[in-house]
Amino acid sequence: MQISTQKIPAFLFIILAIFMFFLIIGPRVSDEQQRKHCVYNIHLPGPFGLSLNCDSLDFLSLADNPKIFLQKGNVRQDRPGFIVLASALSKFYPLKMNKAMRRAVHIATVNGNGYYMPIFYFKYYVAYIIINIAVLVLSFWFFSKIIFKKMPGSFVQIALGALFIFNDPVKAFVWSPHTQMFNIMLPLFCVWCFVGVVEKKLFKKKTVFTLSLLAGLGATAYASFFLILPSIIVPAMLTQKPSGVSAVSRFIVRSVVISILVVLPSALWYFYVLSKTGSFYSHSTEAYHHVIWMKEVYLHDGLTILLAKLFSNFGELFVLAAKQSWILLPVLALALVANGRSENKIQWRDFFQSTQFIGCIFISIIFLVFFSMVGLIAARIAYTAVPPLIILTAYLMQQVPHNKTTLTYRLIPFVILSYGVYEVVKDGPYS
Repeated sequence: MQISTQKIPAFLFIILAIFMFFLIIGPRVSDEQQRKHCVYNIHLPGPFGLSLNCDSLDFLSLADNPKIFLQKGNVRQDRPGFIVLASALSKFYPLKMNKAMRRAVHIATVNGNGYYMPIFYFKYYVAYIIINIAVLVLSFWFFSKIIFKKMPGSFVQIALGALFIFNDPVKAFVWSPHTQMFNIMLPLFCVWCFVGVVEKKLFKKKTVFTLSLLAGLGATAYASFFLILPSIIVPAMLTQKPSGVSAVSRFIVRSVVISILVVLPSALWYFYVLSKTGSFYSHSTEAYHHVIWMKEVYLHDGLTILLAKLFSNFGELFVLAAKQSWILLPVLALALVANGRSENKIQWRDFFQSTQFIGCIFISIIFLVFFSMVGLIAARIAYTAVPPLIILTAYLMQQVPHNKTTLTYRLIPFVILSYGVYEVVKDGPYS
């Protein structure tokens, strides 16, 4: 059965809704284990409940009073965008909290210190969850635009798209006010930009300036938005035809303008805070020495040790990404079996030279390199390398000239659905 490109995000949204429903059967962490797993339990009527990430209350309180950003040493001061968006969205919340709703939303004692979430945070919570869902739906849109440019999709492609839902970041964070959904959407966005530059001359269109400014606004919420720059400029440089000094000059000027638009919102916010408070606090660099650790290691131990540490970081992130993408191996095995039984084989040379293959591998690598340089080693961060691999697997499936009624073809959705069930029932992750 073939499915139009426009309907694929809708199908995936339905799968997301079902997955989220099963995730609110809980809380899955006992109240005594909240501190250990860095969560806050919310008890709902019946068998339902949530374990919110321990950063949630910080996001909620800031959405309620964004002026707190200007307090010296505020841990979210360098990335206000996500919180400001939720605060603005909450203004459109149509319902008031009546007594029944107040009874329905009860939060358990947190971390043993007797803190309770004020009930008026509920509208901000709803705003954050809407943003989380919107980010995932946008991810589905990018997926459909990258893969299904020339032909309709099928249940196999929809099943592969469901892997953007059946994963640890969604399980742990989709019901929490948090930025982790960007770790799914941003790699897809970058692949979409890469393919657009190569196949649709995106770099030469005015649209690229709008995308750059939007990415710049996004960077005020999550720093990985800055990776739009290599996703656009590198393929533009590689496909640039040597046609004289004027063409090179236009390329440089356009690249500079794009870079300025991406950096501008963060720069304006920096100088605004500086003008109001006389200082600017970055919790990631002050508390965790993200990025600046490279300078410290270089000055103390030299270039060789720095390079060794970077390679070590990359290796750790690579292993964490591999552990989260193992489900692609049985899918690929079934695809190769289907290919082996077909009279017309995959044209491997064309596949490895395709824009999709080069773009997906490039984007996976730059995300791992980026976080290796940041110095942040965590499974949810390493997952950024996985979405391009899912795209690549879906693209490979398009190249398999198989009979869609074969058992091999039918097994792929079953395998992925089984993985989704496993993701729901397994223990953790919780944060």
